[in-house]
Amino acid sequence: GVNVRWWSPQLIAARQAYLDAACCELGRDPRSLRRSVTALLVVDRNASRAAATRERFTAIPANGHISGTPDQCLARLREYASAGVQHVLLSIPDVAASDTLELAGRQILPALRHEAALHEERA
Repeated sequence: GVNVRWWSPQLIAARQAYLDAACCELGRDPRSLRRSVTALLVVDRNASRAAATRERFTAIPANGHISGTPDQCLARLREYASAGVQHVLLSIPDVAASDTLELAGRQILPALRHEAALHEERA
C-alpha cells in the first residue's frame, strides 16, 4: 500500500493516475493498492476552538488536517474517500485533554460506518 502524510484530498486525487500507471508498469492491479493518508484530527463542538487548537500545530501543513465540528470533520473525511483514500491514520493532539475521542467515537465513526454500509449495499 501507500500512505501519504498531510496531503489534501485534492493532491491525493491528482496523484491517483500516477499511482495507477506505476502499478500497471510493474504488473500490479491498481485496485490492489491500499491507499491511506495520515492526517491531524482536531474536532470540537465549537469550530473556533477547533481552529485555535489546529493553529498550534504549525509544523503540519494547513491542508493536512481534518478539523472543525463533527459535521465539518465528516465532510473532510468524505473528501478523502472521494479522492480514493481507503484508510485514514489519525494523529490526535491533546488526546487526554480534549473531547476528540468522545466526539469521534460517538458522532464521526458511527456516521462513517453507516455510509460505508450503504456504499456496500449499492455495490
